[in-house]
Amino acid sequence: MIRRIALFGAVFLFAAAYILLVVVVIMFSLSGLHILNREFFKLENIELLSVIVAVIIFAVSLFSFSKTFKQKYMYLKKLIIKEPGD
Repeated sequence: MIRRIALFGAVFLFAAAYILLVVVVIMFSLSGLHILNREFFKLENIELLSVIVAVIIFAVSLFSFSKTFKQKYMYLKKLIIKEPGD
């Protein structure tokens, strides 16, 4: 039972760290987009472009997260919850 709780905690921490990383990447990309717009591009629809960039980054990271999450979950499950006789 304690091993299952440890597995849940490890998976939860991994997911939280990954989501925080995605949020930080989106924030930096959007701030960089606004700086580039102010300096070089002078676009009128910068908010729309910001939303499009954020959605693209989120979609790519979600796809990456689903593959990575499954691999990490299986590894942690094998590591923490050992079958009798292992």
